[in-house]
Amino acid sequence: MNETISLEIPKDIENLQLPNPSLLDYYKDTEARMFWLEGEVDGDTLELVKVIMRINHEDTKYKIPIEERTPIRIFIDTPGGHTQVMRSLIGAIKMSKTPVYTIVYCSAMSAGSYILAAGHKRFAFPNSIILVHSGNHGYQGTVEQVESAKKFYDKLDKRDNDAFLANTSVTARDLKHKGAVDWYMTAEEALKHGIIDRIIEDFDEVM
Repeated sequence: MNETISLEIPKDIENLQLPNPSLLDYYKDTEARMFWLEGEVDGDTLELVKVIMRINHEDTKYKIPIEERTPIRIFIDTPGGHTQVMRSLIGAIKMSKTPVYTIVYCSAMSAGSYILAAGHKRFAFPNSIILVHSGNHGYQGTVEQVESAKKFYDKLDKRDNDAFLANTSVTARDLKHKGAVDWYMTAEEALKHGIIDRIIEDFDEVM
């Protein structure tokens, strides 16, 4: 069944001849539903939204019960980045009927911490670092345009923060005061605040 529902994966990938050998690892990871969010959260990150949509389509097409679906695993190491891309990915994770696991293996900072918290199951490697802080916005234009933009983005920020609070046990007070500066956490602290569900002790837990 896994061979039937794999997404655009060539058959017999072990013997596949590729101009770039690193592509073999890419195909293997894709077949195993393992994906990597590395570097800035930017336009390239939207590929993960497409991946989630395609996998849900395949699982639905082949009528695989939700409880029997192979999870999508997103491994995270990011300093953060574009908040609208973050919102798009979080929205896709939340809409996904196929489980989406988020795993920070190095750092999940800024927008990355919100993506991490949005997973259906959330994990961290023992020495991971999580950073939560308020986002940055820059406005240009007339006074009226700046005021209008600020009002709009303040509304989006509140929605992002409300969702983050709903996904975690972080208090609104802590998010307001600690998040106003750079609030760094160890994996243990992230577990305490409900940003992750588990600190992994063995690769087999998420592979």
